[in-house]
Amino acid sequence: MHVHVAFAAQRSNVIRLESAFSTVCKGYENPDCWQQFSIKGKVANYDVTPPHLRVLMPFTGLEPIDVNWRVYDSEKKRVGADTTEIKLRGDN
Repeated sequence: MHVHVAFAAQRSNVIRLESAFSTVCKGYENPDCWQQFSIKGKVANYDVTPPHLRVLMPFTGLEPIDVNWRVYDSEKKRVGADTTEIKLRGDN
């Protein structure tokens, strides 16, 4: 079975997460936009290329960003997801 991992930022007005592989991609379910893996019926343990962070506006201090990752199978069905919080420090 082939799967791909997509990322999305929740509740952020200052950062957008974009595919690290293409700037013209639309849709988290699109495997051409994200890193793909073959899991062959075993427990998967992969290092995933992180998404590109696009700064939408300047910010200072720490900005909490909820990052949602989603795993889709080759039929574009979501088979897993979770969210973790990261904190980004602004340039100023």
